[in-house]
Amino acid sequence: MSIVSFSYFGQGKKTLILFPGWTHPAEKEPKFIKELSKKYSVLSVNLPGYSHNQDTKRYHNFHNLTKELHAELEKKNIRPVAFIGFSMGCRLIFSYNSIYPNNIRNIFIGSPIRSFDLPYWASFIFKYEFMIQILRNNSVFSQICVNMALRNISSNPRAKFKPKYVSLIGAFDSLVGVINCVERINTKPFSLFIYGEKDKYLKDARNKNIQNIKIVDGADHNCVPGHEEELVKIIDEEMNT
Repeated sequence: MSIVSFSYFGQGKKTLILFPGWTHPAEKEPKFIKELSKKYSVLSVNLPGYSHNQDTKRYHNFHNLTKELHAELEKKNIRPVAFIGFSMGCRLIFSYNSIYPNNIRNIFIGSPIRSFDLPYWASFIFKYEFMIQILRNNSVFSQICVNMALRNISSNPRAKFKPKYVSLIGAFDSLVGVINCVERINTKPFSLFIYGEKDKYLKDARNKNIQNIKIVDGADHNCVPGHEEELVKIIDEEMNT
């Protein structure tokens, strides 16, 4: 049984694969999925601990997750026309493309560009999978790490992770995964980057001279809520170029 699963929406001729944001599977944006499903078959990737997918006994880095994802696509004979990544999910796409070169169109929403700044202790322990394996099963330590990341992302010093769409272990594992993912940014001619106007990652993208960027006016890092129709229109235009 694969450690990666899919949720399925729509019955369009063209298939889109949605890669989740950190603690944010695509199912948390039902209106966006509903709009996409009017024209496309939409598959949402469920990592271990995400949505209905169970936790795994061992930690799996992005390299392993990528191989599992590819095996599932091959086994089910799924031929997507585009990968759509949300924040963390963009890093998973980078990993996939580095291992399996392809002609699949890439659409990155709120993509982190550079490496993350970490405390020394985190940089040290997250390098070693035997340490990760021990610490991931310590709920107190996992909660502290996940809360720290959530507060940094949300700029809310009181933010606290509550497992709903994602388990605590799933959140911890994917946090470590995105931190340790060092794959270079993908800049295929058929790649599109979408950012909210207020997204802090937009500045990094501009500094990297990324050319194909669309900006959602007034939106934050998660530029989907309230802008679903606009995003689907941008995606439609990209699919038809």
